[in-house]
Amino acid sequence: MWSQPCIVFKQPRKKLLILFMTVDGEPMSFFLRPSPNKVKLQPLITAGGGLLCNVQRSGAILLIDPEERGSVPETYVSTQYIYDCVERGEQLDVEHYRLKPEVVLRHSARLNNSKEEDAAILSYVRNHMTQTGGNRLWQEMEKKCVTSHSWQSMKHRYKTQLAKKLSGVEEEKRKLGILELATKEFESESEVRQHYTTLHFLQSNVVFIQLIHTHFSVIKALMKTSGDIPAALDLLLDPSSVSGPFWNRYDDGLLLSADAVLRQQLQEKYGEESLAKRIVFLELEG
Repeated sequence: MWSQPCIVFKQPRKKLLILFMTVDGEPMSFFLRPSPNKVKLQPLITAGGGLLCNVQRSGAILLIDPEERGSVPETYVSTQYIYDCVERGEQLDVEHYRLKPEVVLRHSARLNNSKEEDAAILSYVRNHMTQTGGNRLWQEMEKKCVTSHSWQSMKHRYKTQLAKKLSGVEEEKRKLGILELATKEFESESEVRQHYTTLHFLQSNVVFIQLIHTHFSVIKALMKTSGDIPAALDLLLDPSSVSGPFWNRYDDGLLLSADAVLRQQLQEKYGEESLAKRIVFLELEG
């Protein structure tokens, strides 16, 4: 059941970010009841080309926090789906995150995690630190009955509550792993040496590492600054110290259209030097 391959976009990176768009180019619609989690998901869904509806609409994917699944029907999907798509940089199979009735019924009498279950999750994860990013580890934990909860719930519990309890060394390794994934987003076959130089720079900057929570924020900053690492660092440390405007994917599309009028408008907006850097950046990115 879980061996079904995920959906990976094969369009060039020059295209707009389409994590949450259908094969027909239409935005995927999601619905989530008002909650703190909704505030976090809104910019992720929008940046990926999707739409988070304020009211429940026909055809919308109904999202719910795994730990709030007490009486949900089969049509609900774990909010972890959004986070995993963003972290992996690809549109995953939504069916792998659908909360089925039998899972709900099995755990409906006991939804809260106990201290013993938290300890069991941490103990298992410590021996499989390199596998926490995907879903296979958590699915195996459910099969082995590490706790009485579903694999989606255990993964959500770890990501939101338990990861910070790991030892300093393990946490540092996790952060460095995230940074390495972030730099790979900008790596091509002709830029291997530049990749390792960038990775060394990020790993040696302790302040930068402390501010990074996910590789998504690093990628976003680098995209805005056309791959200028010092400028991206300034933007992350103190956004008010860096004056805009910043490049976005919409303007990238206009630039790649090769329309002389549009290019002149972009040059007036960003400046000749910034335009030239962006052209080089997009060529390397592709």
